[in-house]
Amino acid sequence: METAADILKKRMAKFADELEKKVGSIPFVENLKRIGQQGVPGVGSAPYYVVVGERKGIPPVAAQSLSYCLQNMWLKATSLGIGLQLVSATMQMDSDPDFCSLLGIPCGEYALDGCVLGYPADNCQPPSIEYPTLAKSVIWL
Repeated sequence: METAADILKKRMAKFADELEKKVGSIPFVENLKRIGQQGVPGVGSAPYYVVVGERKGIPPVAAQSLSYCLQNMWLKATSLGIGLQLVSATMQMDSDPDFCSLLGIPCGEYALDGCVLGYPADNCQPPSIEYPTLAKSVIWL
């Protein structure tokens, strides 16, 4: 976890410098600089950092597949009262040799995304919701 957090932090700092040279000091670049200094929120402080990947191919649908995967993880985590926070910086790591080496995958061959998981600090449970019955919700034609 510490290694991943360090690699992400360095990559975001480098990305901020490269982007600032191209577009100047805009709010997005300032946010990246802050992340490059303080680290990616959640990575290193949450109990788990989950990285999901899919081999790139034709047609290029890896991003959609990864989003479906993370959506299902988010739904399950929520149902269990576990906190989930997306780590969009993970998408920028698919061509980072150190990060790919840490994962044990070939650099540049996989699209990546990720999230951090853990119980919220206040350990609050989501409110109980009463859903309508299937008979009231669905009309068959």
